[in-house]
Parts: sequence; structure tokens; C-alpha cells
Amino acid sequence: MTRSRSGFVLLVLLPALVVAGAVVAAVEFETRGAMRREANVSARLEAEWLAEGCALEVRFQASRSMAEAPSSRGGADVVWRHLDREVASMGAASECSWALTPGGTRMNLTRLDEHALATGLVAAGHGRSEAGDLAAAILDWVDADTVPRPRGAEASWYDHAGRPLPANRPLQSLHELQWVRGGAGTVAHSLLSLDNEPINLRHAPVWVLATLPGATPALINRWLDARARDLPMPEIEQVAMGLPADARRELDENLAALRAAIVPEPPSWHLSVEVARAHGVGVRLEQRLVRAIGRIAVQGERRTWR
Repeated sequence: MTRSRSGFVLLVLLPALVVAGAVVAAVEFETRGAMRREANVSARLEAEWLAEGCALEVRFQASRSMAEAPSSRGGADVVWRHLDREVASMGAASECSWALTPGGTRMNLTRLDEHALATGLVAAGHGRSEAGDLAAAILDWVDADTVPRPRGAEASWYDHAGRPLPANRPLQSLHELQWVRGGAGTVAHSLLSLDNEPINLRHAPVWVLATLPGATPALINRWLDARARDLPMPEIEQVAMGLPADARRELDENLAALRAAIVPEPPSWHLSVEVARAHGVGVRLEQRLVRAIGRIAVQGERRTWR
């Protein structure tokens, strides 16, 4: 009788024990999950604070260097011209990895026609046929009409290929170019920009200079010569005086458009700061830096987390 009762008690208690064990396990699992989430939040906040601190240190040291630059050596203008080298020599922002890149050094997709874009792609190393096809496909993707250019592609081509249809509007992000016929995504981030900045004659690569209106090889060589000797970029009138007759004609015909498209020195510097913390958590802080009175100011920023 006693054994029978004991067995009955066990049968009654066993489901309760199983349920209790499951509840304990669930609570423990949820507690661990909450602890991980809390740790991730803490790591994310720490990463963000460190990134902001590193960016502040870079800006402070750059501003101080510009303020203290001797006028006999060109003053703040020379420091701004090579701000990346100036800050790198200070060993700033040891808590994070960071980089400064000059603005106005990529082909501005919002300003280019088909010929200029193809010219820039050829100068960057693409074959003429490939560059022409790629330029047409990119501009067909972003222009408002649905009629394909002779070397381009519109909705019918993408539909047949089973790919997303063209946006037929200005790009929101360069990531969209991964869908464009011809592998435009592979050139997007290295060659193209959506920033509406003028081209920086001091730092822009040759393939970007080649897209400028009136920029013949003779004119580009004058700019490159000034760069090589680290001289102030010459005024267009100075350059024009020594150009061959055909290059001078080309320049005269495009003078107004060229003036609107260029600046002699960086219009801005782009600061990128990355910080990684525990649990694979990290942040990337990007800031656009411009010259202000007595300091360097932030004009727009973006943050991405992982």
C-alpha cells in the first residue's frame, strides 16, 4: 500500500517537476538573454562615446595645428591642404581607427553627362567599349524617362534578366548601383560620389579631372605639375596663357562651366572613425569637416552600428 501511494505521489508530482524545471530553464535563458542584451547596449554606448571622443580629438588637434601654423610656411592654408598628413603625424585618437580623406575627389554622378562619365571610366582603366556601355546603363537607371540610350538599358532588359527594374530617379545611395547592368556596383564606391561638392584640383585623381568640361590633357598636366611641386593651384587665366591653341579653344568654350565645377583646394575633409568593443559590437562615425573661423567644424555626420 505504501509503495502504491508513493508511486501515485510521484506520478502526480512528476509533471509539476517537469513544468517547474522548464520554467526555471526559461527564466534562466531569458535572464542570460537580458544580460547579453544589456551587455551589448553597454558596449554599443561605450563604442559610440569612444568614437565621438576620437573624432573630437582629431578635430581639436587639426584646429590647433591650423591656428599655430607659421605664416612664413603658408599658415593654415598649407595645413588644410594636407590635413590628413598633419593629423597622422600627431598620433591622434589612439582608442580607435580613423582616416581623413579629402572631399571633391570622385566623379560626381549628379553633374556628369554620358560622355563625361565614359571619359572618366576610360581614364580610370576601363576599356572604351565597357566604359561606354556602363556609363549609358548608369544614366538610364537614374534618368526620369523610360527610353533606353543606344548603349543603355531600361525596364525591358532588366525584366528579361529577372532583375529589379530601374529606379528612374536620382540615386538615394550608391548601393543601388549593384543592380545596374554591367557591374556598376564594383566601381561605385571607388570612383563615384553623390556629394554635390566641386572637384578638388589638389587631390582629385586624373580620371576625375578628365571629366571636367574643357579639361584637355594639356590643362590637366598643368594642374599635376603644380601638385608635384606643392605650389598653390594656378588661376585658370595663368594656365590658359601657356596652352596650345586647340586646348585654349576648348577651355574658352567651357570656361564658365569649368569655373563652377572646381575649387583649388579641398572643399572639405571626410573623417571616418571606427571603434570595436566586446561581443562584436562596434560603431562607424563619419563626419564632413569644413573650415570655420578659427576652427574646424562638422557639417553633417552619419553613424552605422554592427
